[in-house]
Amino acid sequence: MKDYKQQRKEIKTFLAKNYPDNMYVEELDENLLIEKMTRELETEGLISFSFEYRECESDCWLQCEYFSKKLNKTIIWDYDAPSNFDNQDIIPAYAINNFIGALINYEKEIDKFEKTININIKN
Repeated sequence: MKDYKQQRKEIKTFLAKNYPDNMYVEELDENLLIEKMTRELETEGLISFSFEYRECESDCWLQCEYFSKKLNKTIIWDYDAPSNFDNQDIIPAYAINNFIGALINYEKEIDKFEKTININIKN
């Protein structure tokens, strides 16, 4: 079973090292920064997905995507991923804790889904 507490610590350590200016803000709401952070976390193997920035003429949003090795496909996990993390109801009251909590929740959901995939390959 995956150790999500350890994963949370490793994510926080990585973010503190690479994004020290964002560790103690009350709100994290910059789409491109959030996208960059998740891409780097995924590249480092700390999470199995990333938030991708998408836009059209009148709107922009983040969507959560991951590559399923079992399906050999990129999956859009959440078309409208959160793009605003604040210090609401989190102690200590920093937005980064809310952000990391959301990342862990996505990781748990994706892990649970991946366990349900059973593919029989016939030759």
